Amino acid sequence: MSRKFLFSCSLLLAVADFVFAESDIRKIGFENFTYQPSCAGEEKLNLTVKNGEFSQETKRDGYEDRLHFSVFSVVYGDVDGDGKDDAIILTSCNTGGTGQFTEGFVYTIKTGQPTLLARIAGGDRAAGGLRTAKVTDGFLFMDRNREEGSGLCCPEFAELVKYKWKGSKLVQIGKPVRHRIDKEPSMKRSFLGARCKSA
Repeated sequence: MSRKFLFSCSLLLAVADFVFAESDIRKIGFENFTYQPSCAGEEKLNLTVKNGEFSQETKRDGYEDRLHFSVFSVVYGDVDGDGKDDAIILTSCNTGGTGQFTEGFVYTIKTGQPTLLARIAGGDRAAGGLRTAKVTDGFLFMDRNREEGSGLCCPEFAELVKYKWKGSKLVQIGKPVRHRIDKEPSMKRSFLGARCKSA
């Protein structure tokens, strides 16, 4: 096999890699994607969602461990200020109890591949659970539940937190803006399957 032939094959493979490299974050299927959520513990498990869902049941010492991980929101906007959209993915994780632990992932495109830019810590339902995300004028706004004496299932308040990308990380800007959510018209307070009627 000649060196010329090998060089030609290598060149073709390089071109193929370039062609199939993705430049548009919106074309990445984050509902069919692999994550390493914090809820999986120190093991840093790779969980691959299909249609936004992952479920696993494992029997250990007579007990059945359950893990359910899901994607409940994907929004886009330029978080890092490079002029291109990034993806903000909000997820929920249940490890067998009543808790629903949320976490956010911010992905960008680097060398044609989706690359994790930042994580956004969430919480369990009313205690800091992530609700929505949006990017406006270069700022990332996260709306999260904030427990004020209510049950974990039914948050009464939320807070809007403003972030800005600085250097290599997201930095909170100013103080969170608190707002009431249980008095909104026709509002049914709910969080990822836990429902209760508004007052």
